[in-house]
Order: sequence, then structure tokens, then C-alpha cells
Amino acid sequence: ETEDFYSAKAQQLKMKRWSKGRTVLLGDAGYAPSGLTGMGTTLAIVGGYVLAGEIARNKDHITALEGYEKVFRPYVQRKQKIQPSFGPYIALPQTKFGMQVSNTLLKAASGATKSGLLKL
Repeated sequence: ETEDFYSAKAQQLKMKRWSKGRTVLLGDAGYAPSGLTGMGTTLAIVGGYVLAGEIARNKDHITALEGYEKVFRPYVQRKQKIQPSFGPYIALPQTKFGMQVSNTLLKAASGATKSGLLKL
């Protein structure tokens, strides 16, 4: 048992295909953006919209799913390349100093919300 153990790992998987048969991956299940970019919800909503459009436009599901990937994949790939600004350094610090900064900022934000100074 130790008081100074810390571990954090963040990974991003990029799928070669988002569908197989009648099964489709949508949102983070298929194409999560880079961590802490704030694009996850956007990709899920736009992905659902594109998928619905392709299903409505095509007579069979195979053509619809191929169209979904063809139309939407370039957009997803651009969003997956977005690098978050300082967020990962706060949320996933790599050093003892980084952990101290992260903890201090989180405590300050927590205190500010409890006191009513900051409304989230």
C-alpha cells in the first residue's frame, strides 16, 4: 500500500470499418475524437444525421453503410487529428508537479462552484 501511486493512460483507437452486416458503430464506439477536445457529442450527432440520410437515400443497408463511411470518414479523420490545448496536462498529468497543479485547479474550481462564484 502506498500514498504516492498514480497511473493514467489515455488511448485512441481508429477503426478501419464502422459497420459489419447490419451492425453499425456510431459516436465514440466507432470514431472517438482525440481526448478532451469536446468533439465527441458533435461527432455522434453529425454521424447519426449522416447515417440517417444514407439509409433514407439508399434502398439497401449495404449501400447505405458504405455511403455513411464514404461521406463521413474524411470529416471524422480531421476531427481525430485535433490536438487538445492544455486539457490533458490538467486531466492527465505526467509528473508530480503536474499532479499538484491539477489537484490545486480542481480544488479551486470545486470551491468556487460550492461558494457560488462559479456556475457550471
